[in-house]
Amino acid sequence: MMELRLEFETGDDEALVFMKKGYLSKDIIEQCKKLEEVDMSYNFFYLTGISGSGRGEIGAKATAEIFNQLHPQIIDASMLTIYPTSQLFQEIQAGNWKEETEIEKLQELKTLIQNLTVNARFATDGASNLIQVCGNLKTDKQKMVHFLEQQIHNQDESYLRQYRENFASFMKKDVRIIVQNIQRYDDYTDKIVTNAIGNYSRSGSSHSVLYRELCAGGHVVENRLIINPEKANLYRTGSIFTEMSFLNGELTESDYITADGDINIKVRTLLYQLKIYDDRIRVELNYDLFLNDKFTSNNALIISIRDIA
Repeated sequence: MMELRLEFETGDDEALVFMKKGYLSKDIIEQCKKLEEVDMSYNFFYLTGISGSGRGEIGAKATAEIFNQLHPQIIDASMLTIYPTSQLFQEIQAGNWKEETEIEKLQELKTLIQNLTVNARFATDGASNLIQVCGNLKTDKQKMVHFLEQQIHNQDESYLRQYRENFASFMKKDVRIIVQNIQRYDDYTDKIVTNAIGNYSRSGSSHSVLYRELCAGGHVVENRLIINPEKANLYRTGSIFTEMSFLNGELTESDYITADGDINIKVRTLLYQLKIYDDRIRVELNYDLFLNDKFTSNNALIISIRDIA
């Protein structure tokens, strides 16, 4: 059975008209019904931010209303990045359109997920999404919403904005990632090695790596590692949702969101080193992990990022 990726971007008619897309939301329904009649499956692409400042949640609700009448297999969302050479940039300069803030885009994404009722996989794949979420809308919706609520509350707009402004200069390539994780408990030591192919991108002094990890029970987790000379951030989404921040000498806190409930995580970073060589990047971490305020383990993490030969 054939499967198509349909880049409709939004179900917000006002945005579709302004962006001169050449179709309206009713056309999305009509064309997808025709595909279903011939047993052709399809995926949707949603562009977070396309409705503009003040209309993001309106556009998200309008899109959910359209998507809920159809049967996509996957809904892939990406965040709008505006390039200086684009027509939309000229519209902004002329005062005809205003871009959402990065926090508004996260709120829009949360609203979209909250209002979707279709049984489909939802994912924010791609480097334009600094904050990654993915999961099944039937089983993982509340985890995704909760994770986004945390990000909206905790993230710094200026940090997210810098990422967006530098995005156009990203250098992207496929890389091999090897992660060695040594977990030292009171009575035993465990070692886990992950070997994966991922996507690397760079913006200024910030490096981003996106890779998948197969966990116990056959669950797949999407990992995005953001590293710079001062700190590292690890975002994990899929069967679990969490963000871990590593800063030398600092204690950071987050939630580990699972289908069985939330676990409070505290990380005390004892060592963080970023080493950049001509052919690889090496990250060394040593930290104490606390779950629900109880010391759990000391962890040594070595991450190697290399070009694929």
